[in-house]
Amino acid sequence: MTINVVCRKDAINRNHLAPLALVFTHDRCRKFVGLGISVALEHWDFEKQQPTTDCPDRAEIQFQITSKIREYEKKIKKVGGAGNPRYVR
Repeated sequence: MTINVVCRKDAINRNHLAPLALVFTHDRCRKFVGLGISVALEHWDFEKQQPTTDCPDRAEIQFQITSKIREYEKKIKKVGGAGNPRYVR
């Protein structure tokens, strides 16, 4: 199972911010889980899938992303192995 962070350009809100989400992929089955964080498109590096260096809240955003990934990795280990992304909550 792989976990990636994506900036959802398809769901831009009225403040022109795009929400960030984790994407769990296992055997071509994908599940999106929102992080509750939104970022301006100009402050997101789409090639590296992380905030740009000039992002005002870069450290806080990166910390929240890392902590969520660790939280879900612990849940996946607890369930046992790779698991199916449908069961990740």
